[in-house]
Amino acid sequence: MRKTLITTLFLIGCFLGQSFAKPSPSAKEIIHQSIAAMGGEEKLQHLRTLRLQGIGHTYMLEQSERPEGPWIVNYSQVEQIRDYQQQRLFLKKESKNVQQPEWAGTTLLYTAGASALKLPGGKVVPGRRSMAEEAEEILGLAPEQVLLRAREAVDLHVLRDTLLQGVPHKGIAFREGNIQTRLYVNAFTNLPTLLQTTRAYPQDLMWSVWGNVRNDMFFSFWSLTPEGILYPLQYNLYRNNQPYQEFTVLSLELNKEIPSEMFEIPENVKKAFAAQPVQDFNALPLGRPDQQPKELAPGVL
Repeated sequence: MRKTLITTLFLIGCFLGQSFAKPSPSAKEIIHQSIAAMGGEEKLQHLRTLRLQGIGHTYMLEQSERPEGPWIVNYSQVEQIRDYQQQRLFLKKESKNVQQPEWAGTTLLYTAGASALKLPGGKVVPGRRSMAEEAEEILGLAPEQVLLRAREAVDLHVLRDTLLQGVPHKGIAFREGNIQTRLYVNAFTNLPTLLQTTRAYPQDLMWSVWGNVRNDMFFSFWSLTPEGILYPLQYNLYRNNQPYQEFTVLSLELNKEIPSEMFEIPENVKKAFAAQPVQDFNALPLGRPDQQPKELAPGVL
């Protein structure tokens, strides 16, 4: 009798648990919840410009003695201005490392698909195609931009729930061109924790040889801005499961008026950028093709 009662109560409990269990949210519901957690659709849709200053470091994976580390470190301080409405970027960066002990600066401009470098004297010269790809990632992979675009993806779908940093997370996935994107949001706060993209970098000398590269960008240190938007101030980027960049935002301004000349690239520079040949790093010859091989040791060229 007692065994029968226990079995009956167990079955009733299972039935009630299933009856009251919440259905898993759809991919669009996950996105909607995350947008609401960051401040709401209206605020994110009207985020026109973003200006930040910060510090960070990059591990020079390709320059270090051991592929698995420890790695040589390059330190940087950054001023970055994003114009989301017109897809323009101003990026001023000063860097130093063991081979360059004094701060040395570069200013990258991006507009209308073209990149350029502004030299210390004010002259503007064409940038590389890899610089344009970097600018497009900065503009496109901010968490709110990913959320707003993901809603329109035709292949948007839900991923299996997972544990990240010891916390349950819900995930979505979609594809944009040749970029496969996964976004994981905290199941309790609904804020994005991990943006994972897989893509190739054919115009980057170092990364082109690896084919598809996996990028894991972790967002943390969320802070409430005066505009009522929660925004991450800490970024940790891993490439192919190795730590690559860490960056901390020190100051952040949203929707400030930015002089248009900050992004200006002369028309002749845009044309020169567009005229650059597409790089094929697989075709690069070994050594110096303009010089005869030298024998470093008997039988070794």
